[in-house]
Amino acid sequence: MDPKLYKAATLGDVKLLKEIAQENSQDPLLSVTPYKNTILHITVRLGHENFARESLQLCRSLYHQANARGDTPLHIAARAGHFGLVKLLTDWYKKNSHVGYGENFRVRDLEAGGESEDWWMWNLEKSSPLHEALRNKHQHAALHLLEFEPRQACFVNNAGESPLYLAARLGLLPVLQRIVQLSSNFSQHGPDGKTPLHAAVIWRRFRSVQVLLQQLPQLVQEFDDSGKTALHYAAAKGFLHIVRLILQTDSSVAYKADKEGQLPLLMAAGSGRLLTVEVMLEFCQDPVDMVNTSGRNAVHLAVENNKSQIVRALLNRPEHKKLINEPDHEGNTPLHLATKLRFYNIVKLLLAADDVDLTATNKDGLTALDISVSDRRLVFRQIFIRRTLMRHGAARLGGDHGLERVPVILSPLDHPDVDLKSMSNTLSLVATLLATVTFAAAFTMPGGLKIEGPDEGMAVFARKVALKVFVLSDTVAMCSSITVAFLLVWGMLGDPGFLRGIVGCCMKLLMMALLATMITFMTGVYLVISKESLWVAIVVCVMSCMVPFLVYYLFNAYSTSTPHMIKSPKKIRLRRPKSNKKSSHRIESRERMS
Repeated sequence: MDPKLYKAATLGDVKLLKEIAQENSQDPLLSVTPYKNTILHITVRLGHENFARESLQLCRSLYHQANARGDTPLHIAARAGHFGLVKLLTDWYKKNSHVGYGENFRVRDLEAGGESEDWWMWNLEKSSPLHEALRNKHQHAALHLLEFEPRQACFVNNAGESPLYLAARLGLLPVLQRIVQLSSNFSQHGPDGKTPLHAAVIWRRFRSVQVLLQQLPQLVQEFDDSGKTALHYAAAKGFLHIVRLILQTDSSVAYKADKEGQLPLLMAAGSGRLLTVEVMLEFCQDPVDMVNTSGRNAVHLAVENNKSQIVRALLNRPEHKKLINEPDHEGNTPLHLATKLRFYNIVKLLLAADDVDLTATNKDGLTALDISVSDRRLVFRQIFIRRTLMRHGAARLGGDHGLERVPVILSPLDHPDVDLKSMSNTLSLVATLLATVTFAAAFTMPGGLKIEGPDEGMAVFARKVALKVFVLSDTVAMCSSITVAFLLVWGMLGDPGFLRGIVGCCMKLLMMALLATMITFMTGVYLVISKESLWVAIVVCVMSCMVPFLVYYLFNAYSTSTPHMIKSPKKIRLRRPKSNKKSSHRIESRERMS
């Protein structure tokens, strides 16, 4: 392409274009760039409407030229969203096309490989200008293109996208409504077998879902390539209002399973969508009989995915109470699964139910306690589960594995993998440090010593109760830590049974020493600053007293928690969405913002 011509197209310089056209024949106007873009492609992309009009008047065939991607100028204008240029090109085509317009529009048979004279309506991706306008969310251009040739709604590109699918996915409601008004002259295809309703649900286009359900209610029953209906996706993602709309249209879709045997209710339960589960239960009959291909019901899946709030909600419903003892195809009840997966909080939740069967066995003949005992790994959660099961009177049968003869591990120190020598070395080091600190504290009295008078060398606060507590707690810490150090020296001689007992005893003594050290610190600070800053002294005492409770809380929290554990939310009341326009507008806004 001549650089001057390229410059004229880039700048939209009509005067320079006319000069070039007068100086040369028509051939220079048909020259292209290395990517086969004509001057009309270039100027349309940049939005120069006057230049485009003049170019078409000088060279009509520019309209039909396609670049390296197969894009015509109309594709470029639709993609860029220049409505004036889209209208210019379509109006020009109506006036100058030899094929005609409307009923005379001939579409090539894409599958047979045939072509009409309007081959330029598709690019190499088989996308029409309408596809390009929709993909880039140019709503006015898309509506105009539909009026220009409504049968563009029948085209499906190489990505498997029909215009209706794109309009639903992008939430372009006027275009969606216009397409569904075209009787049956539109395609409903989407990639991977998805329908426009699938797209609207996945991308949470609430108003699009409303229109599709009103105009094309049969889409509710359509499956994609994975066998999922739109309700599967809405339930898994927890789109509460969309789930309600679909079920109000056709509640029978709740019983449609995908290729993996998953029902929408089970997907919602496994995903932890509490409110969605409760809404679906309003429309589902016999939810107790809903199981997947593994024979697992909603409680099984909620347990398997560690969704304690779903378990609680289901067990609180009278019709679901029997699910607590229902086995899957392997004979595992929800309690078996929770024990096997070490979900301590769910085990406690299941044990709180009145009718839980602690003697239920799976196909291996194992009870929940047998499964816990068979887990020989050193895991605090499993130890806590074991203790809880035994406290509730769980039975041991052992099945064919002889587990009834396996000793129950109720303490980490009883585990065969525990390195007692490493623990004793650590305890010995901590005890030595405590002994050193408490020994020094005994000769560094808070407030110092008297240096004159008959009581020379005596503590200044000797008559204070706080100093007496200081001395006593420091003595307890000192004696406890020294005792631990002596015992561990004897424990290192190598007697495993003796070492096990010594380590357990030393841990208790060391805890006592640490608490006494904390009291020593607290009373020492109180003595020094209480007279001048009483509130600071009180704050120090309160914080020091909180240490044991903090340790207990953190130990239990981290030893019993599981990865991605979800806390149970507060009770939420379900409210049906109002049917007025303001409510629908608010719902749509929330859906789009999310």
